Amino acid sequence: RAERSEDALLAVSGESGPPVITEPARADPAVVGGELATRLTVRASSDAGDDQLTYTWSADPGAPGPVVFSANAGLAARETSVRFRNSGNYLLRVSVRDPSGRAVESSVAVRVEPTYASWLYEHFDPAIIADVSLRASQWGDLADPDGDGIANLLEYAFGGDPLVASPDTRPRTHFVTEDGIEYLAVTFRPNPGAVDLLFEPQLSSDLETWEGGAVFVPGVDERVVTYRDFAPAAAHQRRFIRVQVSQPLR
Repeated sequence: RAERSEDALLAVSGESGPPVITEPARADPAVVGGELATRLTVRASSDAGDDQLTYTWSADPGAPGPVVFSANAGLAARETSVRFRNSGNYLLRVSVRDPSGRAVESSVAVRVEPTYASWLYEHFDPAIIADVSLRASQWGDLADPDGDGIANLLEYAFGGDPLVASPDTRPRTHFVTEDGIEYLAVTFRPNPGAVDLLFEPQLSSDLETWEGGAVFVPGVDERVVTYRDFAPAAAHQRRFIRVQVSQPLR
């Protein structure tokens, strides 16, 4: 009996998978201050070719404020930077898509610390800050747009509002008595969010030469700070005390 055998060949065709994240999204630094910007990196691979991928960054809804990416929606966005205006916690997501539309995501958390720069954006419209001609009158360090005699930098330092007159926020000079001896003193309430500022009480007898050495005076309210002169008030005919505010990182 004649027999016939047939070999059946099964051809299996498989589709390539979506892109694969090889280096998760990373922010350097992840805690931002000063310049309100950080560098973002991410890497992915694809059967279609790594150079065919499109990287698109976005901030999660509910972010504290707008963000601006230096490069986005392209291959170059696998290495980009992002600028912030407002302080707070941000979750940044990147979608990596191949030419056929298949995508994969990665995310990174960034904390933007309160700074003088972010405070300015919280109180002034970005268009005003972008206008250099308004620096002296509106948003500059020494500007006083509300006319209360307190410059913007000091409004930030002592928890004031640059657009609402708040003269009560300025430091107050007075006298304190310790062991029956009277001393010149200054009391102020620093903005707890102004972590980028340095507060230095200073003393002078002529308003020209200033020195440190003021003595901290403990109080009941930890939010209020008092310093006194190291010398008794009776030791000077003229004596002055002030709080110098500076930005050491600028």
